[in-house]
Amino acid sequence: DFPGKSLFKAITTVPFVLPAIIVSLGFILLFGNNGVLNRWLMALFHVDDPPLRILYSLKAIVLAHAFYNFPLVVRLVSAVWGSIDPKIEDAARSLGAREFRVFWHVTLPMIFPGIIASLALTFIFCFMSFAVVLVLGGVKYATIEVNIYTLMTVMLDYKMGSALAIIQSLFSLSFMYFYAKVLDLGTRTEKVAV
Repeated sequence: DFPGKSLFKAITTVPFVLPAIIVSLGFILLFGNNGVLNRWLMALFHVDDPPLRILYSLKAIVLAHAFYNFPLVVRLVSAVWGSIDPKIEDAARSLGAREFRVFWHVTLPMIFPGIIASLALTFIFCFMSFAVVLVLGGVKYATIEVNIYTLMTVMLDYKMGSALAIIQSLFSLSFMYFYAKVLDLGTRTEKVAV
């Protein structure tokens, strides 16, 4: 618990409930060559060229996905962290462990399955990303999802588009299986610790 926890949780939920296209357009308005940040930096440093050239690059895609999926990681890890019995950490403190040691040797191993599960789920969402990659990366940084769209709507290659859709579905199902197994491992670890 910390002051402002409910406000922090509310603010961190906002990116996840925004549509992906709105997040992408927000990044264009913020980081574009004529975006808010570049205009402010050009005025501050009295330069004519935009100092930040982030759009239409891998950096823009990674930043947008980090912004978009941060709430997911916060929610999952905080749920696992909140389920830890405080008596276990208190026992480590009573044995003389300092706060850093309690976190590193007791808390972190117990929340680690939640961290891995959130990373797996984030990977699935990034792997299936469409709007963010299409708007901020273009054809140069196309994902399978963007390639399926291009093959089916532009090139009219339904066989290849369908094959890629099946491959993507298999990858997604395997990562969902991995996610479920990690969550199950976390539940078993928690029961053993208690």
